Amino acid sequence: MIKAPHIKHLKTVGLLLLVVILFSLSLYIFFYGEISNATTLVDYLYFGMMTTTTLNAGDMNPTTQRLRIYISLYIFTFLYVLIFSNVIVVD
Repeated sequence: MIKAPHIKHLKTVGLLLLVVILFSLSLYIFFYGEISNATTLVDYLYFGMMTTTTLNAGDMNPTTQRLRIYISLYIFTFLYVLIFSNVIVVD
């Protein structure tokens, strides 16, 4: 049985995963063709996860200024959700 404090963290992880998936889908829908070497939905999901975790290997890059601005705004939004969703708990 999962204890109550862990359920809150699972909900937060689920919320953050949902944010990453929605970001990746928005990239695929609105910015298709503006990321180098990305041609499929899986490529966009990969790019979204790599951008979010800041582990980008450099194999895919945004090619337009508007996409770079969109990604910058997304990172600030993701950090806001991460910080204010009580994932980081200071005792």
